Amino acid sequence: MKRIKAKRFIRIGRLACLDFTNTAPLGSPARIEALHDFDDLLAWLYEERLIAASERRRGRQRWDAGHAARRAFARALVLRRTLRETVEKILAHRSVPKPAIAAISDVLAKMTGHWELTKRKTGFVLKFRPRFGHPDQFLGPIVESACDLLCNRDWSRLKRCANPACGLYFYDSTRNHRRRWCSMKTCGNRMKVAAFYRRQRATRLSPTS
Repeated sequence: MKRIKAKRFIRIGRLACLDFTNTAPLGSPARIEALHDFDDLLAWLYEERLIAASERRRGRQRWDAGHAARRAFARALVLRRTLRETVEKILAHRSVPKPAIAAISDVLAKMTGHWELTKRKTGFVLKFRPRFGHPDQFLGPIVESACDLLCNRDWSRLKRCANPACGLYFYDSTRNHRRRWCSMKTCGNRMKVAAFYRRQRATRLSPTS
């Protein structure tokens, strides 16, 4: 059996629905489309830990590049755009669009599976275990995360990277709620360096006493 190679995706959002939105080639010109087909979608779901390796393999073997998989992938891109619009509305302190709610509900209606109760050190956890009998159902874990954002999370912690050229979203889980950048290694460092050079230039151009 051919081994499925892992791919690298941006994972800075803290919520799966935000990481999914961040796969779009928006913002910086350096960013490119992360999802090109159904196989990429499965790879992203696996790396986001939303599906198991066995579910990823079965998805490839059963549907691969067939018509149903192509249709599911097209729906995934529409869902991604819908989630981005929803996030932008929240950031602008506006109501979540009704079409977005309808789109999420439509995916939820197609989900099948069972509830599972597990015990952990901190107590009990009730979790829905999806069953993937159709490629459309692979969108289920994504909208579950979107529902978590809408129903359970503090919207004031939802942020867009402070670098105007970036456009990546994240959920600020820091204690002081002061996270500004998608990553300190990328945008945070660039913006700090740019600010440093602006200060240096201002100092050089300022009149001497």
